[in-house]
Amino acid sequence: MTAVSGRWTETAPVPAAHSPASWPDRGHDEEPDGASWPAACASVVICAYTEDRWDDLERAVTSLSAQTVPPHEVIVVIDHNPRLHQRAAAGLSGVQVVLNSGRSGLSGARNTGIAAATGDVIAFLDDDAEAEPSWLANLLAPYADPAVAGVGGLAEPRWPSSRPRWFPPEFDWVVGCSYQGLPTASAPVRNPIGAGMSFRRMVFDQVGGFTDGLGRLGSRPLGCEETELAIRLRAHDPNMIILYQPLARVSHRVTRERTTWRYFRARCYAEGLSKAAVARSVGRDAALASEKDYVRRVLPRALCRDLATPRRWPRAGVTVAGLGITTAGYVHGRWLRWRRPGSPARLPDEPARLSGEPRHQPRGCPSSLPAATVTGLIRGPVTHLPHAVGGRRGRQARAMPAATAARIWCGEVELTEPMALPAELLDTAATPYREARLLIRLHGTPLGFLSVDLGVDVLDDLTLRAMAIRDLGEVIRAHLGIDGLDQLPDPGLDPPAGPAPAGPPAAGHACRRLLSAPAVSVVVCTRDRPAQLAASLVSLRALDWPWLDVVIVDNAPTDPATRTVFDAQAGGDPRFRYVLEPRPGLSRARNAGLTAASGTIVAFTDDDVTVDAGWIRGLVRGFERRSDVVCVTGLVAAATLASPAERYFDARVSWATNCRPALFDLDLSRRPSPLYPYSAGAFGTGANMAFRRDALLALGGFDEALGAGTASAGGEDLDVFVRVLLAGHALAYEPAALVWHSHRAELDALRRQLFGYGTGLTSFLCKYLLDPATARALLVAVPAGIGHLRTTRRRTGRGVTAATGGTRGPLAAGHRLAGPAALPMRRLWLRELAGMAAGPACYLRSRYQAAHDRPLPPAPAWR
Repeated sequence: MTAVSGRWTETAPVPAAHSPASWPDRGHDEEPDGASWPAACASVVICAYTEDRWDDLERAVTSLSAQTVPPHEVIVVIDHNPRLHQRAAAGLSGVQVVLNSGRSGLSGARNTGIAAATGDVIAFLDDDAEAEPSWLANLLAPYADPAVAGVGGLAEPRWPSSRPRWFPPEFDWVVGCSYQGLPTASAPVRNPIGAGMSFRRMVFDQVGGFTDGLGRLGSRPLGCEETELAIRLRAHDPNMIILYQPLARVSHRVTRERTTWRYFRARCYAEGLSKAAVARSVGRDAALASEKDYVRRVLPRALCRDLATPRRWPRAGVTVAGLGITTAGYVHGRWLRWRRPGSPARLPDEPARLSGEPRHQPRGCPSSLPAATVTGLIRGPVTHLPHAVGGRRGRQARAMPAATAARIWCGEVELTEPMALPAELLDTAATPYREARLLIRLHGTPLGFLSVDLGVDVLDDLTLRAMAIRDLGEVIRAHLGIDGLDQLPDPGLDPPAGPAPAGPPAAGHACRRLLSAPAVSVVVCTRDRPAQLAASLVSLRALDWPWLDVVIVDNAPTDPATRTVFDAQAGGDPRFRYVLEPRPGLSRARNAGLTAASGTIVAFTDDDVTVDAGWIRGLVRGFERRSDVVCVTGLVAAATLASPAERYFDARVSWATNCRPALFDLDLSRRPSPLYPYSAGAFGTGANMAFRRDALLALGGFDEALGAGTASAGGEDLDVFVRVLLAGHALAYEPAALVWHSHRAELDALRRQLFGYGTGLTSFLCKYLLDPATARALLVAVPAGIGHLRTTRRRTGRGVTAATGGTRGPLAAGHRLAGPAALPMRRLWLRELAGMAAGPACYLRSRYQAAHDRPLPPAPAWR
């Protein structure tokens, strides 16, 4: 699925006189003189995976528009992030935006860019790097020599303020930059720095693309994909040269996270693991040739320099530690190879071209460079093995690529409107998705979810409606009964399902009528996530509730980026207000928003959420279900399920697909479970909740010893739900109050989130165990709680299995999932259990810190 918004208008077409057909017939070994070569035809590929680096991506694209030698095309590859893909397609002009059709990770994204490129040279620029105006010109100049197969440039680190004193320049490769020890002038090297490099197109035609299993995967700091490719190239033809050209400069941004010892340690260890993987693929001698010279020549000079000055001794210690940690990672990687000898590094899925096959001719770009003849034995070929995806209820299925085997597209359909899916989803040759999860709505009310197999032949309006009636017929009939209808009207004949007038009584269907239209305040708390906030503000500005104000709470920011985004997106809207809460902690931020709110109802949501147009109406409907309802929670649907981490989290939680309204209290609507009302997730989640303001203030607001930003890392929403019920109030769950949530797409972020879920749960329980009024009820419920954990694990396993099409062996035993959606199931579960074990200690620490809150330091000038 590709969105093209234009090309670089300043790119001049290559004159016909320079095409290969116009050269004299000199035979295979004769080439024109270097001086006669025309300007190179280069495609530039930028790979991106997260909206957190949106500003960096825009700067990278802008730097390419200022090149002295314009690129033939710029291709932005989005790594399995549909939300970022939509934003890039709409917000980046003059570029081709492509969704990664291969395996998640930098290697898969680069291979997708290679497949889409039409230039005879393909350059790569990191999404957080800015190219100097002469970058591309200096990269392309050496290709006049037919022996040059690749050219890499100089990547200079752009530190947040200045280089940390302890950070040795010999380890700048840790932050993806050129390091001290590289040549200072143009010279051959083994492999280039990935932040700004290029290769001839025919290199990939001959030896294949970047190897899957190497390269950065989301925020996991792996690497060496350029090293492995360069070694494969030299093994294929030792006469080929990869040139280091320091005049081709890029400025590579270094985030504050990457200036920490924690990141330095993790990156060094990951480099060792990656080197071990390369050694498995190409041999130890080839994989470590440059590293041996680095250890023998570069590091000893660094140690002598730093040990000569006492104030640099810590940096010398870091040099020794970095070498030791990298070595430990390499040894661990080799040991894993010894433990599992049958697990070679995975090669790209694209079939390698045999030497006898015709050469690739780039589309739309006449060849303008001397042909660097690449012959010899090819690694491969690797054969495509199409996945046959079974159709529903015996319908004929179509073959789909293996890469699509577990990706799920998320969307919604209204039964009273035409239900055709987007055309790109039905093109099995282009779509990266296997299945669509559709939220079925009737008159705007969510009724349930429908899973649609994208491998079936016919997915027209009639088929989709029949599937919805088959799977959700009882719910549909009940809803029609409320509205006084006997059957579904024909699409297009029913009144639009958009928000009805807010004033009482509202016209339209009975399911949409409200008794009143109270003043509502929306509180969104954010901390250093301006990219997510920008997308959330767009949906919030689209709300048309007549009495609405929105409070954006900036929680202990480290820079003015959030304020800048707020001013740009909502500064001119009188409904929006910016509030600064300098003390870190989500509960503190929410309490600040509660204090600033002016509405009788205060709704809370997160900065990584997109709210539905009828969200406020759904919340108000929940409050009108009973007069004693003081809290309403709503449906938090998954915005994307493209990555294994997203699908695991979706299966883990209980509030992502529940479309049945419910009431909770300690009387008529009490649940018979011994865990009630302490069962986590039964009432909803903090990403979508609302309160009567006076009732929440009377309860004391949110507990500042719980929540993100504290040692407890969570549990504040569970706590406030329980306090609402223990105070004698009622809580309503209303699926019509719909928001769309972007789950963590990366495995490392999921691990951190699950650990925080564990600490938050037991921190919340520890609070009530320390209270004599509730301790006995909790202790009695311990056996039921253990059973609930087992049930949760089995439910998660079943949910992930259904999303991925099976497992190797019993899932309950902790086996990894089969296919491209592999997940360390047992480790994820143990990570959450580890958080639960740490929770009580974290709560006591957080409680002590909240009771002994220190004065804040002076605020920076930008605040």
